[in-house]
Amino acid sequence: MSMKTIFNESSIFFWDIGDETKQLIELINGSFLSTLISVLGIIGSAINIAVFYKQGPGSSINISFALLALSELCGLLTLLWYTICGNPFVLKYEDTIFYFPEVKHLTAGFPHGCFYGVTSWITVFIMAERCLCVAFPLNVKKLITPRRTKITIFCIYLLMFLSMAPQYACKYLDWKFVPRFNRSYIGLIIIEESRQIEDVSSALFSSYMISSFLAVPTLTSTLLVLYSSSAKWRYTNADRKKVFSSRDRSLVKIVLVEGFIFSASYSVSVLVLMMNILLPEFNYVGRMSNLFFVCFSFTFLFDAFNSSIHFVLYLKMSSNYRATLRELFKVFSVRGWEHR
Repeated sequence: MSMKTIFNESSIFFWDIGDETKQLIELINGSFLSTLISVLGIIGSAINIAVFYKQGPGSSINISFALLALSELCGLLTLLWYTICGNPFVLKYEDTIFYFPEVKHLTAGFPHGCFYGVTSWITVFIMAERCLCVAFPLNVKKLITPRRTKITIFCIYLLMFLSMAPQYACKYLDWKFVPRFNRSYIGLIIIEESRQIEDVSSALFSSYMISSFLAVPTLTSTLLVLYSSSAKWRYTNADRKKVFSSRDRSLVKIVLVEGFIFSASYSVSVLVLMMNILLPEFNYVGRMSNLFFVCFSFTFLFDAFNSSIHFVLYLKMSSNYRATLRELFKVFSVRGWEHR
């Protein structure tokens, strides 16, 4: 692997990797692994949405899981487009007017980050809801109603979109000359006068992401303690058995596993965000841009895994999910035979 040292005016050095190494790692992580996982995850997320829609909006947890699956689906679709834009075997520069290494950031990179932020905060909300369910099983349905769940998650979507909106005020797509190919393409144009707006937007978005990263393991630990303590005496208390059903216990276990998976996969993204904050040259146009892109190829890989694993998790751990899924397949099978 090649590596180069870059010096700035203050003689502070930055480590960056060579172009060939960057292209190889991006090809493996993006063009192959992330693409494969994203395609499987898109199918799984679509099935999740169908299952929770079939189960109905009467339960707040069903609404949360359905809207979580929606954000994961959108995040995986944008990630798939990002990997396609970076795949030299799919898109040839000489056959198009777009310079995809730059176009992908505005059309896929930022939207993916936005939807992943939505996913992270919906995960926080689900963890908090399950904590309340275990701690106050008699009152949780009064505290968290389907209507309040919809309003809360709508606010999460809105907040993430608003935090990302300034990025589109700072940059746009237009014709530019690319020396590497000695011709003009439609690429990314950055408005220099709006750098401060971009910095504020990035800092705000990073704070949201880091906060959610800290919240999830905290709530996961809290839920684990609450669930463990309740398990010691729930079988000796008849009222507790009625209130805390087997379905509730299954949901708690699912949410706990989700929390552990999220914390593990999301730690990579938070590390990259911290590097972006602490290192001024660590960004997509800075002098550590190669290292930036390589690190983000790993974050996208873990993002894809986190968003794609839920279908397997629900299928493995929820009998209610499996029953609804069988009903859906029966409906599609009957309709298929009717049209023959």
